[in-house]
Amino acid sequence: MLELGAPVLDLEGLANHKGSAFGQIGELPQPTNEQFENDGAVRLAELDGQPRIWIEDESRSIGRIWLQQSFFAHKKSAPVVLLERSLDERIERLVAAYGQASREELAETFVRISKRLGDQNAREAVDHVQQGNLADAARIALHYYDRTYAESVAARTETITARLDGTGKSDAEVARELISLP
Repeated sequence: MLELGAPVLDLEGLANHKGSAFGQIGELPQPTNEQFENDGAVRLAELDGQPRIWIEDESRSIGRIWLQQSFFAHKKSAPVVLLERSLDERIERLVAAYGQASREELAETFVRISKRLGDQNAREAVDHVQQGNLADAARIALHYYDRTYAESVAARTETITARLDGTGKSDAEVARELISLP
């Protein structure tokens, strides 16, 4: 979206973290919270006067970074556009994003979140990773993340203004559709 001139506040980019248990993989070390806030303030100042700023709906923490409560509360009251893609596309994206990571790092992350996944699911995911079957490991991770995401969406129903099906569309096509929303 940024490439198309849309005003974007990339919290994950500022935090050097993709916002999940796997978010540190392939990223530079995270800045201090103070540096994150300073960089965010500079970016917001650059976007001052824009009628709409696009922000991914992150939780209050992005890795070790915590969003200020006042900013987080303001963000949570903002209008939401739900972007949906097919399960297969989401799995492809995860494999593309994390497929170059070491199997050890991926397996360790599944072990760290075993309480959330369930021990059996975590063991199966680790087995898939060790066998190089990242698609099935991603499918297990998405089962957990989809439940968590559904709970988050249910709590935001009053702020959801649109749903966009991005299945089969390029990122540029999705971005153009988002930008054109009223």
